[in-house]
Amino acid sequence: FSFPLHTADSRAAWAVIETGYARVTAIGPALWGMYFGGHYEAIDVLIASTAWIALVDAVVC
Repeated sequence: FSFPLHTADSRAAWAVIETGYARVTAIGPALWGMYFGGHYEAIDVLIASTAWIALVDAVVC
């Protein structure tokens, strides 16, 4: 990981990091479900939302 050592060793930081992992893990099945359901416009919205989340994460973190 590219976390600084003081962040990687922080128990408080890992709660936030694991929340981020859960968010990404939830988005994957949502994408598959929308794809197999033929909801291609919804996939575009979810991917755009994910890009926005990544941008905010990059600025905040």
